[in-house]
Amino acid sequence: MSTPPVAFIKGAAQVVEYYDGWPTFHDADYIAVHIDMDGPTVRIDFRLYDWGESADKANRPKIILLWHDVQDLKLSGIQELGQNAVGQMQITQVGGGITTLIQATGDGTTAEFRAKCVEVTHFDPHEEWDYETSNTTPD
Repeated sequence: MSTPPVAFIKGAAQVVEYYDGWPTFHDADYIAVHIDMDGPTVRIDFRLYDWGESADKANRPKIILLWHDVQDLKLSGIQELGQNAVGQMQITQVGGGITTLIQATGDGTTAEFRAKCVEVTHFDPHEEWDYETSNTTPD
């Protein structure tokens, strides 16, 4: 049995409380990927999909994850003009570290790496996203 992310991802409790569990990140969009060689750290900004009762409005929570002491980073499939949607993300605790695998849907971005630890540095569940214009607007 695997350890739930709330047990080893700093700041995960607020996300788990909102979703009543850790989200799958399926169909989430990459907003940005930041690699800082001083650390090294990897920060990924995501926009999640939370479809409500309306077919034309979706809640698009923004979540930023930061991995520390990253090793063996493999990043591929970045689309210049495209959604770069996540198919599935697995963050698992292995020994004293974290293994992350982010698989793409279609031709999107795939990432794989190990890190010492991971944290949620930002979570905003109250942003609406207009499906027709694909614009993010504040709540």
